[in-house]
Amino acid sequence: MRYTLLAGSLLCFFISLHAWSLLSELPSNLEIVPAPDADVGILKEEMHKLEALGFAPAGIPLELKLSPPRVVVPYYHREWAVFGLVASAGAWPPRIFRQFLTLLDAVPGSLSTFSDSREDLFPPAACEYRQLFLTTKTEELFRHHSEAIVWLHEQGIYRKMLDPDALADELQAIYARRRAAFLSAPLRHAIQMLLYRLAGEFPHRGSLMKQSGVPVSSEVPNEELQRV
Repeated sequence: MRYTLLAGSLLCFFISLHAWSLLSELPSNLEIVPAPDADVGILKEEMHKLEALGFAPAGIPLELKLSPPRVVVPYYHREWAVFGLVASAGAWPPRIFRQFLTLLDAVPGSLSTFSDSREDLFPPAACEYRQLFLTTKTEELFRHHSEAIVWLHEQGIYRKMLDPDALADELQAIYARRRAAFLSAPLRHAIQMLLYRLAGEFPHRGSLMKQSGVPVSSEVPNEELQRV
């Protein structure tokens, strides 16, 4: 009996520690600052790939005050209304992040397609659609993202017109929604994410169209998909 109680206490402590660790990665007010002097040399190849896909710079690099801090070079594709983000974080060798981000119209939400599995360790907020592809091919990642945009449109979920100057505000809003979603049931979310981690699984790996239990909003009005 004593060992059972001890094991139970250790399990509760471990789950609580994991919950705290996840929460520490979801700041209540993510600080994002301009980083015009950041060394982005390691991202040059990824930046050229985005430009070859029709993306244009969306301003100067930004530093996200996460742990470790992340330097993001933002791009945008006006026709598809998509942000293309390449980022680096950590000491040598730094981790390189590739992400495409589309904001949703009429409801607070987003579609993100990314290549780093650690981005999928947090429970999504409502109307936050995710796709994880473990690839270094930027063009392949963008193709999957574009296909998901079209699929969401077919479900009645539409893109928001893109404002390159609003990226920092939008990223802060995304992190705030994730934090609120996590805090709605922190222990349940921590256990769920821990089980995924122990099993080596990722809940949003692969195409959005093939993911099970993808929620589809019925609150978005029926209008044409905008390609500004």
